[in-house]
Amino acid sequence: MKPFIFLWLLSYCVFSGVLAQGNGQPGDMPVAKPVPQGVWIYLGNQLPKNWHYQIERKKENTERYEKIAEVTVPASVLEMEKRQQSFQSSFQNLDALNIAELENLWQYIQLHTTTDSMFSNNLPIMHLLAGTAFFDHTADKNTGYVYRVHVLGGDGKSISQNETNATTALQKISLPQIDFSHKKFADGRLTLTWRVHDQKDLAHFNIYRSLFGKEEYKKISIEKGIYSHNNTLMLLAIDTLGNHPGWYEYKIAAVDAFGNEGEMQGYANGSNLQDYYAPPVTNFRAVNTHRNQEVKLAWHFENKKYLNGINIMRSLAYDSGYKRIATVPVTDSVFTDIIPVSGENYYYYLILLSANNDPVPTAKIFATFTDENTKPEPPGEIDATPITHGIKVYWKSDEPFTKGYYVYRRNNPKDEFTQVSPLILSGSVINSYTDTSRQLQAGEVYEYVVRTINENNQLSANSDTVTANPGIKKAIAAPMNLRYRNDDGRITLLWDDMRPWENDLLGYKVFKKPGNGVFERLANDSLQAAKNFYTDSALQNGVMYSYAVSAIDISGNESERSTITVPGITEHLPASPSGITVTQSGNDIYISWGQIAGDIASIKIYRSEPGQPAREIGNTSDGDSYNDKNIVKGKLYFYQLSSVNTEKKEGPLSEKWAVRVR
Repeated sequence: MKPFIFLWLLSYCVFSGVLAQGNGQPGDMPVAKPVPQGVWIYLGNQLPKNWHYQIERKKENTERYEKIAEVTVPASVLEMEKRQQSFQSSFQNLDALNIAELENLWQYIQLHTTTDSMFSNNLPIMHLLAGTAFFDHTADKNTGYVYRVHVLGGDGKSISQNETNATTALQKISLPQIDFSHKKFADGRLTLTWRVHDQKDLAHFNIYRSLFGKEEYKKISIEKGIYSHNNTLMLLAIDTLGNHPGWYEYKIAAVDAFGNEGEMQGYANGSNLQDYYAPPVTNFRAVNTHRNQEVKLAWHFENKKYLNGINIMRSLAYDSGYKRIATVPVTDSVFTDIIPVSGENYYYYLILLSANNDPVPTAKIFATFTDENTKPEPPGEIDATPITHGIKVYWKSDEPFTKGYYVYRRNNPKDEFTQVSPLILSGSVINSYTDTSRQLQAGEVYEYVVRTINENNQLSANSDTVTANPGIKKAIAAPMNLRYRNDDGRITLLWDDMRPWENDLLGYKVFKKPGNGVFERLANDSLQAAKNFYTDSALQNGVMYSYAVSAIDISGNESERSTITVPGITEHLPASPSGITVTQSGNDIYISWGQIAGDIASIKIYRSEPGQPAREIGNTSDGDSYNDKNIVKGKLYFYQLSSVNTEKKEGPLSEKWAVRVR
């Protein structure tokens, strides 16, 4: 019996169990289930045809609900595809429905009114597509919610309503431990089996694969299934490898019905290699120990089960004269050779004895034994980066027979480096040390080097030097004596030069807000340490403004803000002319005014008729009177005058003067 047909059943059972935990029996009541990207809400088992669900939300322990969505059945397969595209990123650990599954789901929706017989490996997405679930991606993961689901008829009236559980009631998940059981390779397919003693919330599982022990595990899409054996749940995965030789490593991760994934576990390996295949040898090296005529050989390989043994060959010549000096078991990865003569080059290679006794030679290496103590190589690819409250130093090293490393620091190039770390044991591809010493000061630049120590307790020379600033915020002084000057409608801010107080000063940030508004940073503010002023001309008459100025240094540290408030600026406009007289003189209207003094450049004359706005009919810059010749007998005219100053700013209109033409 093929187990794959039951994988959806496992998911359905766990899924139904969660719905039953929420409120009553599955399908009776809505349920809210928190997931990593939001909250998934089961609305009910009735497909919303010719009516719809309305969803409201409130925070736990509060009374007021707010409407957040309405849901109905999809109108087409295309709409279902669009819905899946919008939701799948929130359920990445569950497999998306393919085209055939979408079409089957669409046919089901056309023929049924409930979801009782609807199933899929991805039940959360299935209900979202069918309109019987809603996903609240705006929910805060640190806040508990309760949802209220209304069933609204075609006329918009409520037919029924129910509340979900509180989301905090279903936050915890429990995923099981998974142990590798066995494997089998046949016909280009590798079958891997794991066992689970306690299912807990397991509903799905994902398989991750890495090639040749690179520790670069990536999720893969392969055939999966389950079956029960002696009351133990067995998880099955089949990887189609074909006939291209390869050695693979696998891990498995448990996933609940809503896409919450546990850690990778259950290490397994396998290949499509024949049993006689000898694995590749990596990191084969020979090292002069500088003691007791010893040269130490070391190597590494996987898939040891396919070997019968290892012959170690040695010669004084590269091309010929090799003799077997030892045969070691496949479990060994180190061999110490006692060489007869110092100062000679000795060449080595391994012969791997495979399961069918075909010898497989490795590449050749050489070593020379000398009595002098050769220091180990220092680490390479070293770097240092700021972290919160300190500095982290990274480095790589493939130096053989390394015991570990020491990290050294100084903050003055003229000083000697001082050891700051204990012995950091080797064994990682990338090593690191975190320096959070209280001696670190904000704004200071520190230099680091790393030294290797080998198994003979010999220290290497210093590595390359790297530098970094600690991630410690430095308190810098706020600009002092902030003041302003009103330069004819322009505000110039001034403050004390802060360079005597801050050696690393980069410049200043200037902020502005109108009235009770919010401070916003002004464009083109001062990033020059020597510029301790700022001029703002973007002002509105009568509006009160507040300004704030902060100092910043070259490390990005920013001071507190100094603030000041500027009262609203009132614009001074010229007054209208005085001593105005309006009389008829023959066929003209004669308008005159008193003598003009000060910065008045011209006088504008306006005329209007009853029920009409005033319009300018003339202006003069060198007199104290004006003749209006364009008049009609019997009409009533109103005249008004205004003054224009030398800055071309016009003052208010005068009172109206009336005259009827005779």
